[in-house]
Amino acid sequence: MQFDPSSSVPPALAPPAPQPFLIPPAKRLSFICGLTLATVLAGLVELAFKRGVAGAIAVDTLSDFAAAIWRYIDWAISSFVLGLAQWVILRQYGLTHLWIVATGVGGLIAQAVGFGWQAKLGLVLSRLGYVWLGLAQGFVLRRDARSAWLWLFVPPVTFVLSNLLFLVMLGQTPTGIAVGLPGPSYVALIPALTLQGLLPAIALCGLRQKGTSAHRQSSDAAFQATAEITDLTQLRSLAQQLQAQLHQTTIAEMAGDQDLIYLVDVTEDGAIAMYQPVNQAAFDYADQTPLPALAEAELAGQASQASREKYGFEAATLVRFQVIFQATGDITIRSSNGEPLS
Repeated sequence: MQFDPSSSVPPALAPPAPQPFLIPPAKRLSFICGLTLATVLAGLVELAFKRGVAGAIAVDTLSDFAAAIWRYIDWAISSFVLGLAQWVILRQYGLTHLWIVATGVGGLIAQAVGFGWQAKLGLVLSRLGYVWLGLAQGFVLRRDARSAWLWLFVPPVTFVLSNLLFLVMLGQTPTGIAVGLPGPSYVALIPALTLQGLLPAIALCGLRQKGTSAHRQSSDAAFQATAEITDLTQLRSLAQQLQAQLHQTTIAEMAGDQDLIYLVDVTEDGAIAMYQPVNQAAFDYADQTPLPALAEAELAGQASQASREKYGFEAATLVRFQVIFQATGDITIRSSNGEPLS
């Protein structure tokens, strides 16, 4: 990782406005595992509760009205437990506690609607009623994610497929034909619950954030308002200082074969004041670079009296560089407009 002003990496003069994913790519595997496990545990807890209470109050002997009340209580408990279990994972990525309410209320409505549809559509297709759960959860997601309306289809598809898998694991098909895979109900339940967690987790990984978080990049207004130092000698010196800082930190993960391109502002003393991702990969993998840890946003816009006297600048207080973390592992530093500093 040596300072390479002659690199052939193309310059990036006009940064687009890409948005980071709701779930950072570097954390997707742990997120998928966590949400899937939370969903499975929620389902097992609800099953244990149902069996325990059903045995204690002899549900089979209840009147029609009492049995209907019990059904709604059971649906509400299962939905809110699921929402709480999933929120424990989702809150780490900025989703509010409203996810619990949306899942609880939406799940209750979805199960009630599905129960009414079951006589006409059958056990599997009646799960299309979970479109109500998608509507409720999508309402929460729209605050943080773009194209949140697409979530309308995720729960119904998830529950249709999981119920189909459940029937197959029990040795049946939706038409009642045996398929030769009979087994205890809990053996069939666990794969179905796993699918109920896995598919939404994968879908969440595909959503993009509506805005950018403060720790990932400097504000656009402050960044665009920054004046630049143009003295070539000073530029070269500060570029080497910046290279030394970046070289000291190991990058945990790169975006496959994509380069990560940033515009970085450095003070006259060599400290990183702020930075801005240029391409989508730079947004998604910013936390895997040393920039967030090295950036000192409070330095942005602060003039150095000594430097103004030395270099004769009235407004130029920062130096802007183009920093490219290459897929090969090299780090290239150029001027802000992509020209080699040679």
